[in-house]
Amino acid sequence: MKKFVFFVAANTNTYTKDLEKLAQDEKYTVRLMTAQNTNIPLEYLAKLSIDNNDKVRLSVAHNPSTPENILNELINDKSNLLLRVAAAINLEKRQNCVQ
Repeated sequence: MKKFVFFVAANTNTYTKDLEKLAQDEKYTVRLMTAQNTNIPLEYLAKLSIDNNDKVRLSVAHNPSTPENILNELINDKSNLLLRVAAAINLEKRQNCVQ
């Protein structure tokens, strides 16, 4: 795989149609980079939040664009404590900014 794919996945100027393809890539590392993209459409972020790979879901939990409802679902993820903590921290940061 070409390394430029990772840069495309992380680039906030990447076209939506390309992010959709990258979010479904067979390599978890590409999906992980796509999940970190702050301009990824919510529907793809939602799909990545239920990815089989913990690291991909962790990237979703760290993404500042992840909506609260997805963060709340990740907080209840029983398979990964680190994932739950990351989602809770991201959610808490947002709630503190609102107050």
